[in-house]
Amino acid sequence: MTMMRASSQSQKIEGLTKEFPEAVVQLDRELEAAPQNAGLWFQRAALLGEERLMRDALDSLSRAIALDPFCGIYYRWRGHRHLNLAEIPEASADLTVASRLIPENWDVWYHLGLTHVLLGNYELAELAYRKCAFVTSERASNCIPLANWSYLALMHQGKTEQAQQVLRGIPDDMTTQDYNSGYLEMINFYKGRLSESDMLDIRPDLDESARKERIFDVCTHAFGMANHFYTTGNKKRYAELIDYILELGQEAAWNCFAFAGAYYTKTYRNM
Repeated sequence: MTMMRASSQSQKIEGLTKEFPEAVVQLDRELEAAPQNAGLWFQRAALLGEERLMRDALDSLSRAIALDPFCGIYYRWRGHRHLNLAEIPEASADLTVASRLIPENWDVWYHLGLTHVLLGNYELAELAYRKCAFVTSERASNCIPLANWSYLALMHQGKTEQAQQVLRGIPDDMTTQDYNSGYLEMINFYKGRLSESDMLDIRPDLDESARKERIFDVCTHAFGMANHFYTTGNKKRYAELIDYILELGQEAAWNCFAFAGAYYTKTYRNM
């Protein structure tokens, strides 16, 4: 049986999926024997998230929470999946609960700060990122995306000098080869070291997989650039980039935070 992979339409509009990959089917057999096992529901949510079946993952995480309502990591991941689906208030609520239950978790504060940026609660975003900066992260390069969102939260408050101090905290010669490399490019754009064309270029010779990955990165770049332009007075360019994200990312990158941010801020905040 061939499974139709998740699309933005199926996950945001049509509800839960009818057919699942074999790994989920096998786990469902275990759940038939142990339906009260919160850990199995959490495993199920993780598998579904890998397949971009975010709506189904949310359902499984809610089942896990119902069985173990004081497990912070469940709220952390349900908040993350709400973010993937551009359900920003719901994401913020779950991540706020997670911040009380597992305050030592770097990802909780990082993603909570992001929800506040998208909701326009920039002071709360700044506070979340300050907390995040003092929590141990498993990846040294996580200082880069933290700097990105901290910069934008400060710029939206008109705290230009503090925002520039954040940028100066990332050395010009810093490099990284992991998934934070795109955020490093954004930092260098804010510093004036990279151009718009550098950030938005998609080479025509990329194969399908590489093209999808590049679209994901370009959407992320474009959302940071859009907010940079908004806070520096160029609201026309901001609007153009938001529309560009929504068009470019609707299939390949609908579940990325940039697409969620573009969708939410345009639809619910009229930005």
